[in-house]
Amino acid sequence: MLYTCHQERNCIINKVTRSRCQYCRLQKCFEVGISKECE
Repeated sequence: MLYTCHQERNCIINKVTRSRCQYCRLQKCFEVGISKECE
């Protein structure tokens, strides 16, 4: 999958805002250790 960020790739991802930017949400998942093979 290919997601893009419409901001500057530094969106705040929390329980309320996580659905606003799929790109930044996926990047945060990678930062905390999700496997890239699970895409």
